[in-house]
Amino acid sequence: MALFCPVWLHLMAPRAADEVGPDLEALRHEHIAVVYAASSPAAAGLADAVAEELAVPVRIDADLDALDVAGFGHGGHPSSHCAEALQSIADLHRGEHVVVVGGVPAPEGAAVLRRLEIGDDGWDLLPETQSD
Repeated sequence: MALFCPVWLHLMAPRAADEVGPDLEALRHEHIAVVYAASSPAAAGLADAVAEELAVPVRIDADLDALDVAGFGHGGHPSSHCAEALQSIADLHRGEHVVVVGGVPAPEGAAVLRRLEIGDDGWDLLPETQSD
């Protein structure tokens, strides 16, 4: 029996806002509640653009500055600081979909949108989306 509703974090690597079209289209169907972002100008700029398109608020969190979305799940793990920040976001937004823009840019061709479900059974990194 589940005690808590899961939360779905849609993790994005920072990049130019004009490159987010396909990802943004996918996010429109998820009923996003809020966008969190690292404090870097690239992350905050992308978060502002996504939030404006989805008509949701933005929250800046410097604890996300070291979040490497592309490396997460490929032998890379979030730092304890980032893991705590992601868990805090999850605890605040149970049952919701939330966009989180990390602070580390993705290498060319790497995953730029990852979906992380956090629930009673722990963390489950779902299949990634590649940017074209």
